[in-house]
Amino acid sequence: MRGFTLLELIIVIAIILIGAATAAPFVGQWPWRVAATTARDELVQDLRLAQQRAVGGWQAQNQGLKLFADHYVLFVGADYNRRQTADDMERKINKDLQLSWQLTGTGAADEIIWPAGSAVPNRLGKLVLTDKTGAQVNIIINSLGAID
Repeated sequence: MRGFTLLELIIVIAIILIGAATAAPFVGQWPWRVAATTARDELVQDLRLAQQRAVGGWQAQNQGLKLFADHYVLFVGADYNRRQTADDMERKINKDLQLSWQLTGTGAADEIIWPAGSAVPNRLGKLVLTDKTGAQVNIIINSLGAID
């Protein structure tokens, strides 16, 4: 006798359906996780760019980041209000994500400023990117100025 019995086929189909039902929630969240991870990586790169420019004394000015829920601005100057607007670099956050922050330190609550020549910013703490499913990715700026 060759082939499969009806019972064997039903068991195989049941195993496939159970696997698909288990994977479905993860597959549905996958695009959001990719978007959040990509946005996180871009924001970390820009934070490190501002830090490196400050350490290197670029334009002999403070380097900063002004935070908004849907975008942020890299700037050069004492603070955002007294910046050199010609040097602004605005970055949009993916429309399906929202940026929030929990920072401590001195200065405006929505600005991170690296003084010229320093790797440690005026504000430390956590930046949070939240997607539509409520999943979050965090960026930490610690007391040594490390960005992770």
